Formats: sequence, structure tokens, C-alpha cells
Amino acid sequence: MRSSASIYAVSTLVVSAILISGCASNFDPLAPISTPVTPIGNITGSLYGGHQPIVGAQVYLFAANTSAYGGNGITPVAGNLSTSLLAAASNTTKNTTAGSPLLNDYYITTDANGAFTLTGDYSCTQNTQVYVYSVGGNPGAGVNSGAGLMAILGNCPSGGSLATQTPHVYMNEVSTIAAAYAFAGFASDAIHVGTTGSTLAKTGIQNAFANAAQMYNIQQSPYANGSLGALAVTPGNGTNGGTGTVPQKEINSLANILAQCIDSSGPTQPACLSLFRNATSDGVICATTCSDEPTDTATAAINIAHHPAEAPTTLYNIVGSNAVPYSLALSAAPNDWSVQLSFTGGGLTTQYTNGQDLAVDGSGNIWVANSQGPVTNQSGTTISKFSPLGVPANANGYTGGTNQLSTPAGLAISADSAHVWIGNYDHGSVVDFNVSAGTGTEHTLPNGEGITALAFDSSGNLWGADYNIPSLVKLSSGGSQLAYYTGNGVSSPFDLAIAPTASGGKIWVAEGGGSVSAFSSTGGAVSNPSNPAEPTDVAMDSAGNAWFVTASDTSGHTVWKMNASGSGSTSYAVPGASGSNVWSDAMDGGDNLWVTGEGTNVTNNRIWAVNSSGVTITGATVGLAPAPANTTQPSAIAVDGSGNVWYTSSSDATLHEIVGAGVPVVTPVSVGTVNNTLGTRP
Repeated sequence: MRSSASIYAVSTLVVSAILISGCASNFDPLAPISTPVTPIGNITGSLYGGHQPIVGAQVYLFAANTSAYGGNGITPVAGNLSTSLLAAASNTTKNTTAGSPLLNDYYITTDANGAFTLTGDYSCTQNTQVYVYSVGGNPGAGVNSGAGLMAILGNCPSGGSLATQTPHVYMNEVSTIAAAYAFAGFASDAIHVGTTGSTLAKTGIQNAFANAAQMYNIQQSPYANGSLGALAVTPGNGTNGGTGTVPQKEINSLANILAQCIDSSGPTQPACLSLFRNATSDGVICATTCSDEPTDTATAAINIAHHPAEAPTTLYNIVGSNAVPYSLALSAAPNDWSVQLSFTGGGLTTQYTNGQDLAVDGSGNIWVANSQGPVTNQSGTTISKFSPLGVPANANGYTGGTNQLSTPAGLAISADSAHVWIGNYDHGSVVDFNVSAGTGTEHTLPNGEGITALAFDSSGNLWGADYNIPSLVKLSSGGSQLAYYTGNGVSSPFDLAIAPTASGGKIWVAEGGGSVSAFSSTGGAVSNPSNPAEPTDVAMDSAGNAWFVTASDTSGHTVWKMNASGSGSTSYAVPGASGSNVWSDAMDGGDNLWVTGEGTNVTNNRIWAVNSSGVTITGATVGLAPAPANTTQPSAIAVDGSGNVWYTSSSDATLHEIVGAGVPVVTPVSVGTVNNTLGTRP
């Protein structure tokens, strides 16, 4: 927001699309869906540890579980175990290891060249997400039970075979890092990857799996043109004026860390011991053996993706002066190991911190309100749309219509994702942008002057914060003004968020002048529980609590949690935030609040997350550094249904994605409000 069966059984009718026509009341994005099967086809593969083939490794073919979530903090159990797709055949072997979660699953063994073949004997359920996992084998120094690698094959297609889209796969440390970060929001470890079967959940995990190809091409040998490893630019984003930048050196550095363990003789070697003890499932560093240590490098990579701010220097130093397979790598330890992609084009402009918004629709598209410069008349400004992979919808963004958009400062997406509503700060109006038509309809508000934020309530009404009058405006789903409220604590409304009916249905307002207000659905004041300095943004959690961030705070920058009843509040210090303006927040699906901080120098430009207890989970002191750290000043922020954290910058015309850092959340926010699923997984 602003600032384990061997083959799936044939099932029933294909249910498609997240955008459903007709009345919003018929839209249920959380309803289960099912689909038939598709043959895998003949897929060949090459398994490498660094430059060396891994001989005798066990290669498994999995589909992500569709009955239960995996993810950060979720215990790996039988219920979220990935589904094995291999069956008894001439080239497969049954796992008979007692106590193993892979007991009775089938695998293929790599040959003397590290090669393997997935024959046409197997099937996958259409629109499930498929990946390859290997464990063990000899990379040259002896059999290493801790050598775990992954590669994402992607969505099981509705026609042809999986081999049609991926005939060959190169599996190595880089493919493992790309997979680990891409599906981190759904993975408890390398073999427990899953989500539920709802439309939004399946959309989120499909987008997540597709994201791996933004970082690494599994069909191109990483050694064909030297040791390039990860991509430097996302594929296919050169069209429409947009290019995605990939942190190639960072991904290669992570791959080099894994390689030190993989190319050793096993988990008891120093490189493996250091990796496993500093990449635990709970992010707590182990001095000696701990129960939450990973047992292979693939799960270690997932744990690093879950806890990117933990032990960055210690992990970096595992490589030391040793030879590395991927020479294009970092020359020093990073602030953190968050993997961030950056996108330009699509009409993005340099943002003005106080006048922008960021929102995610049900398909995972990212929408940005481009409010340029200081808040003055900016007739002709635009909104931008990016696909879940950061591809801009067009070169110049959308104007809505002739001079309709003027300093667009608020976004709200309808529950069916068919309409994006934009608040015009300069026109005193709102614009209903029809997504399929690509055009907008402006609704001038008889009492409106400076709309800075919009939000839908659980009845489908649209609420606006008017900073200039000041007032709250209640609109119908068609844009007609239903009510207009002043007084009762409305002083300088800058942002608002609305609780579901089950949590009281309150309209929570961040009064930019220095207060917080709560109102009923009829505009009556409920409470004014506290007075944080300059509250600029507000987000709701699953319990109906309202979380606020403040642009300045004499106590050293805090976030505030107001309880659902409006009777009290708790403030939490954000470590390392002193010296920065904390502008924007967004809630992910684990009730974690993501916060942007724009500082006066690069060390104060940060992204933080705090859990529902107010504990910072993105490093005890440093937070995550934006990309690139020396120029970007984070402003608006949002989390998508894949667990990616997106933010804009007030210093450059760039949209940034922190891959897999958050917990997948129900999108758009209006669906969470209607279904009482705010702050939860889809």
C-alpha cells in the first residue's frame, strides 16, 4: 500500500481466471478449483556442483502441494509435503529409507556425467507447479548427503507436455538460489512446498514459480559463455520501454556459498557446518548443532531467503579465498541477502513521497500512482501497470482520459480486480479506471478537493480521505457521493484503512497533522486513541488492529498498533530507523507489517518488517537495504499473493521487488476486507 501419491488423479472441469465477470457479490477468489492431467514428456537434465557433474545423486520430480501451505515458520509435516510425480519404471528406484519423508517415493539416479532423463511415463495435474529436487551424490570429493539442488520447471500446461516448454534443465547452485527465493513464500524446506487450492492461492504460487526464470535460465548452460551463472537482465522485458535488472553478482555469490559445501565431502566439513549453522529455519544462529539446522544446501538456501538479514558477513566469508564456479560475484559482504529485482518504464516517474500509492490486484499485477513533483497541479500524470513479473503493460502508463488524472495520490482495486479507482489530489475527484477497456471515468465530488487515499469497505462502498478540506467522503461502487463527513476528529486525513465487519468495520484514519481517528460506517467518531507524530499510512491485520507509521517521531521512529476496539494502542520502536522518514506500510499474509524508511543518507534508506508482537524480523538493527542502496529512497510499499514485497522510490522512476521476502497475502485489499481475510494467506 501507500507510501505424496506418485501421480495426481484425473479431476474435473477446468476453472480459469481470477477476473470474473458479473457482480462482485458472485466473486469468490478463495473457492477451490481443480483441473485434469498433462503428460510430463521426455525431459533431460544435467546436475552440477560448481563445474563438476554430480554422480549418483537421487533426482525427484515434485509438484507443489495444493492442500496446505508451506512457508516461513510453518512446520514441515506430511500435510504440506510436496507431491512426488515419479512412479515405478525401468529407470526409477523406490526410496526405502526408514523415517525419511521421501519413504516410498521414486527417484532417478544421475549417471557418470551427472545426467538424468525424465521419461514420458509420468503426468502432472494441469496448473500445478512442478520442480526438480536432487540430494546426495558425488561431486568429486566423495558422496555428500548434504548436496541438495533444485530447479523450477514451472506450470503444468493445459496441453502438450511439460517437456514442450522445458526440454532440458541445468541444475546447479544458481538454479537452486533462483528456486529458493522464488517460492520461499510457500516452502518450509526443499520438499515441503505447498499452498491451498483456491483461485488466489494457485495464482500466487504460479506467479512465484514463474519468477525463477527472471533470475536464471535453466535451459542454458551456465558455463557456455564463461561463468555467468545468474542473469543480469530479466528476459523479455526489453519491450514496451521496460527492463528488469537482476542482482547477478549477489545471486552468484549465494551460489558460490552453496558450492563450498556441495563440493566438499559432506555435512561435517567446515563449509557445510558454517552454512547450516548460519542458515537455520528460525533465523537464529547456532554455535553448535541445533535441531533447526538444514540438512542440505537446498533447504539452507530457502532459510536464507526467509531470513536475509541474518549473518550476511559470516555466510559471505564461507567462500574466503577459495576458487568459485561463478566469477561474476560480490567483492564484499552485502548489508543483507535479500534478492531484489528492479523495473523501469511503463510510465513510471520520479515519485513525490507524500503523493503516491501502490496496489496489487487479484492476478498479481502491480499498480502505481505516478504523482510527480510537489503537490501542485500535475495535469496529465498517469498510473502504471506491471505484470507479476514486472513487465510494463505499455510504454507510457495510463492517463485514464484527457486530463482526468491530476496528482493521483490514492489507489483502490475492486474485489473482482476489474476496476482500479484513483484519487485525484488536484481535481477533487476520483477516476474509475476500467481495466479491460483501458479507459477511465472521472467522478467530480461536490465536496471534494484533495483526495489522498481510497479504500473499499465490506459492503463495496468506496471511502476517500480528503486532506485539503479536511473530510471523509463515502461513495457508491459507481462513484456517486453518498455521504460527506467533517469534524469528530477529522483534521488532516492522509490515509485510511477499513476493518472487515467481523472486526467492527471501523474506518481508521491517519491524520497527517498528528493524530489517529476511528469512525463507524456512518461517519461517527469511535475513538481518538493516541497522537503519534505525523501518521502517514495505516494497514489492518487479521485481528482488526490498525497499524500506523509516522513520518517523524521524537521517540525515535515507531510503528503504532491500535487495538480493534479503539480503546488503546501500543508503540514499537523500529531498530535502525532513526534518521529516516518512515512513510508507508503494508501487511503481509503472516500479519507482518512491512515499512519503508527514507533517510537523509544511504544508511537510513531501509525496508523493515515487524511481526504482530512488534518484533523486527528483518535484522535486529540494519533492515533491508534498497536496490541500489546508494540511490534509492523507498516510499510506497505493497505485498503480493506470492510473498514478494514491492516498493517504489521517491528518488528514481523505478519499481523494486524483494523476491520471496514476505508471506503471501490476499489481494486486492478489498477482497480481504469483504471476506475477513486481511493479513492472511490466500
